[in-house]
Amino acid sequence: MNKKDTPLFSIIMPVYNTPDNLLEPSVKSVINQTYKNFELIIIDDGSESAYAKKCDELAEEDDRITLFHTSNRGVSYARNTGLLSLKGDYLLFIDSDDELVPTTLETLCKYITAYTFDFLVYGWIDYVKEGCYDHHPSEKPDYLDVSVYQEGIAEDNFIYGGGYPWNKLWNVDSLKRAHNGSLPLFDTTIDRYEDKLWALYASTGLKSILLIPDLFYKYNYNESSMSQKQSEIDIRTNKAYVAYGRILDYLEHVNYDAYVKAYHFCYEFTQRDLADLLKNPKKNRIQIKKSKRALHKLCKRIPPRQFYVPITSKDFITWAFYHFLP
Repeated sequence: MNKKDTPLFSIIMPVYNTPDNLLEPSVKSVINQTYKNFELIIIDDGSESAYAKKCDELAEEDDRITLFHTSNRGVSYARNTGLLSLKGDYLLFIDSDDELVPTTLETLCKYITAYTFDFLVYGWIDYVKEGCYDHHPSEKPDYLDVSVYQEGIAEDNFIYGGGYPWNKLWNVDSLKRAHNGSLPLFDTTIDRYEDKLWALYASTGLKSILLIPDLFYKYNYNESSMSQKQSEIDIRTNKAYVAYGRILDYLEHVNYDAYVKAYHFCYEFTQRDLADLLKNPKKNRIQIKKSKRALHKLCKRIPPRQFYVPITSKDFITWAFYHFLP
């Protein structure tokens, strides 16, 4: 038997104060897979004692679970802990409030046998208050060039499966070959778009991507976990500006076409943020200044010939104002 016949899957799950009613089904969705050759690496990122104890209890139920308790340093540190300890042939991520369908690993084995790829992108189902929505990366199994993949996720959050870590299967040997013998790690200095930056970085140097239509991942949107206070929204917004700046810095040197598309994506959401804030200028005075500074900095990055909008459009006029502003 070789790796293609009975591969070992490494599944990384960061946990931080995840309620029992979400954590247990998430872990069970892995433990109850129809394919049994896997390791589940749970990283408790400094959870409060009751949540940490639940991790202990779940880990005691199955010897395929490896549990790390760490101080609270963020999801990227947690994922890196998993990356530095995994033993498998193939890598997956799962969030601690989401689930895998029972036949995920079994079906992935069939794809591993039938196709050659450096990483594979599969579909997911969004479970939200309004209902559930399917996301298929493709209509049938289809190969995609890495440069095209990077261009797609740079300018959109959903095309080609987006830049999420949890809907992909990575060939560990391929990742190591492309990254000087080590697995690529997450940037721990950002906590917005850190997953997209990692997907861009990890995919650099790889050759073959396989998109498949199968829906393996159940994404449970937990609205209560994200504060809707304006002050918290502003913090997330400013972190997004910084993070996409980091994405632009990276792509500028490895994939210029993706860089330009990422630039347009970033410009659109920065301008949209500013337009929303200006609806209530008195209330949003401080954040308006921060968003204007972010837009000014962004508009200085590229020359007019690379801003692909009609020269008479409102977008171009706004861009030109900030680009030529001292």
